[in-house]
Amino acid sequence: MTLLSSQLAKFFVPESGGKFDLLRAILERLNEQQSAGDSCILLDGEEQKLVKESELVGKDAPFVLEDRRLYMQRYWLYEEQLAQRLRELANTLSQDGLDIDNYFTDEYQREAAQLVLRSQLSIITGGPGTGKTTTVVKILALLLQQSSAQERPLNIALSAPTGKAAMRLQESIEASKRDSEVNGLAEFAEELIDSIPSEARTIHRLLGVIPNSIHFRHNATNPLGADVVLVDEASMVDLALMSKLLVALKSGAKLILIGDQDQLSSVESGAVLSDCYQALHNNRVQLQNSYRFGGAIKELATAINHQNSNDAISVLQKNSDSVVWLEMGNSISKLIKDGYSRYVASVAEMVKRDVTVTEQDIVKIFEIFNSFQILTATRQGRSGVDGLNRLCETILLNDGSDHAQWYQGRPIMVVQNDHNLGLFNGDIGVHLNGAIYFLLADGVRSFSPLRIPQHETSYAMTIHKSQGSEFGEVLLILDPSHSNSMQENANDSVGISNLLSKELLYTAVTRAKKRVIISASETLIRNTINNSIQRISGLKEKLNS
Repeated sequence: MTLLSSQLAKFFVPESGGKFDLLRAILERLNEQQSAGDSCILLDGEEQKLVKESELVGKDAPFVLEDRRLYMQRYWLYEEQLAQRLRELANTLSQDGLDIDNYFTDEYQREAAQLVLRSQLSIITGGPGTGKTTTVVKILALLLQQSSAQERPLNIALSAPTGKAAMRLQESIEASKRDSEVNGLAEFAEELIDSIPSEARTIHRLLGVIPNSIHFRHNATNPLGADVVLVDEASMVDLALMSKLLVALKSGAKLILIGDQDQLSSVESGAVLSDCYQALHNNRVQLQNSYRFGGAIKELATAINHQNSNDAISVLQKNSDSVVWLEMGNSISKLIKDGYSRYVASVAEMVKRDVTVTEQDIVKIFEIFNSFQILTATRQGRSGVDGLNRLCETILLNDGSDHAQWYQGRPIMVVQNDHNLGLFNGDIGVHLNGAIYFLLADGVRSFSPLRIPQHETSYAMTIHKSQGSEFGEVLLILDPSHSNSMQENANDSVGISNLLSKELLYTAVTRAKKRVIISASETLIRNTINNSIQRISGLKEKLNS
């Protein structure tokens, strides 16, 4: 029982004894499960009767009871608004008027394009390497071609939930446009390819952040000007943000959600992409042919996703070039030193040159840094982010003494939004010659260390923070303490079920493009694969109603 949930419950139920204590317990559970990602909680018959008899639910009351589901008023409203707008979009169909067979050899990509052209709402999902970006670029080209034929301009907005994901989307689209022959764009006119937008923004930037407010500049009374809004990495978007985005869509606008429904859901409440995928069968397409992601990594990811622990262990036991399994207790020091050796050497060489750092230098440094990443499940403990970052600094700085906070090459992750600077939670920076450099969607930017918002060293990061990223090689470290680290500070209902899950492991493994090294016991791996997160919400039911 957390202090916050107890204080919240006491605020709404100040009296004690008998039914008041039961009401408090219900509100504490609601607060705790919402913090864990649920939009609401399910009540049994006795609990429903008790809540109905109280003044907690009803018109203008702080809570809402709908069927068995108890919500905080604000989250019920988010869910209602989102469901209503999704139903409106899902039921709006049109004739596309385009013959697109010549543009696709992949039947699922063709089906996705047909869906976008005829519907206001399209949900396109698929695992790594199934061609989501290629599909997106062709769809954008087709939409532009369609608008040109109809002699009307088309305003397309590209977005993602984090700056890191927005930058990846932008880079992927630009790369596809540069190599149009390889990416199947040769059928389109060159000027059409040039007109495909690539600038991507975070959803917050798209909606227009109002400092110190939960509201945005764009809303129902001041809608976005975009005719098409595309959201990449949509599995990371929480209930509140998705609701605000849909409310801000102008009449007639198309919404395209792109993502992997098998990844972790948002850190905040809701599992919007998964709920939409399960409920809106006529508005979804799953890409199934893999072009880049294969071999042992794909086998392992598939086994994890299907919760087949025997197959997963079998893949791990082969210890192939792309999937390596380390039993617990094996030293990871050499792996850390080898993994970051190119990065450390590159930083040293750049500092040795003693010349002004160029944008090209920064792009190269980030490319090398992203070739290796340590992932873990939690922040605390020896095998958490804090402990692993200290270990990395000890190994890589090659001494056991205290070091300056801003040593050359220190990688950092911003953990607090600063709208004035344009830096957001999850942005990665590197310290070189007295400045912190960031490679963002709008290019390279530098700041004085004194101006950087709250941050932490980022040789190691949590799996949640890694969403929206890809790394050449991933070192995933799990240990038994991760299964109870949350239980030490919370009640028993918030523990392994919200920390170690098949979604978490799948997300970690699929961050690796070339190689994943897993340090974990067989028992922990099996338990993790067998545990699936099922978030509680009413969105699916409302979409089906």
